[in-house]
Amino acid sequence: PLPPRPKAGWKRPDATARREAARAAKEKDIPKWFRPCSTYDPIQLPEVGEWLSQHEEKGQNFKSFERVAMRVQPHGHVNVMELLVVGPWPDQVLPLRKLTEYCETFFGGLTVRVARER
Repeated sequence: PLPPRPKAGWKRPDATARREAARAAKEKDIPKWFRPCSTYDPIQLPEVGEWLSQHEEKGQNFKSFERVAMRVQPHGHVNVMELLVVGPWPDQVLPLRKLTEYCETFFGGLTVRVARER
């Protein structure tokens, strides 16, 4: 038999709602990097046991995203990003040194370091 359907109040937004959520407050059009395309599928209905099947979430539009109180950028006393490795670091992925360099470049002005084991 099929598993029971989720009971949470979450509903997948339709195409119109997704387009409107991606448009910034004063823009007529959606910025090209947020336009729907074939690269990404709309969010799927949640499976039993997933967060959205158990918690009611309203989602977030672009305007709300822009108003985030905590910016992910250096400010005031916040100028260090610490990467915490959980478990062994696989040899076949990017070396931690390169990841650290990338993060320092991407988040210009931040000092990035790998945390010591805890």
